[in-house]
Amino acid sequence: MHTLSVRFTNFAPWDIRWRDGNTYPTAEHLFQAHKFMITRPDLADRIRGLPSPRAALEEAGRLRRLQRTDWFDVNISVMDAILEAKFTQHPELREMLLGTGESSLIEDSPVDSFWGWGRDGQGRNELGKALMRLRVKLRRGH
Repeated sequence: MHTLSVRFTNFAPWDIRWRDGNTYPTAEHLFQAHKFMITRPDLADRIRGLPSPRAALEEAGRLRRLQRTDWFDVNISVMDAILEAKFTQHPELREMLLGTGESSLIEDSPVDSFWGWGRDGQGRNELGKALMRLRVKLRRGH
């Protein structure tokens, strides 16, 4: 079992060129912007320009009432697409991920029991699962 490398987290400073033609400073910026891309592109653009991933997270939280209504139906598939972009655009990250072998990857977050495993270690660990899915996909060469 591996807890996620700090380089794998969405807050790590790896920029991502997205399909909309914009570059996002971090995966967190891009993930939070996705909550508004379809319905409020102005808000997505504002989030893209914020100075830190924490600011992007907090701004999206403040704007929650304006986020796309299907967010909880699509958030995992959005994360999968963002991670694929991040790890294919940065070959050194791709190699680090592939270097984890068959280890279980854990987002060791005591405050997030959805993307991480939470305070009690019983959370869903969806970020770890997404990275393991991506690792399989990268190995297959897709």
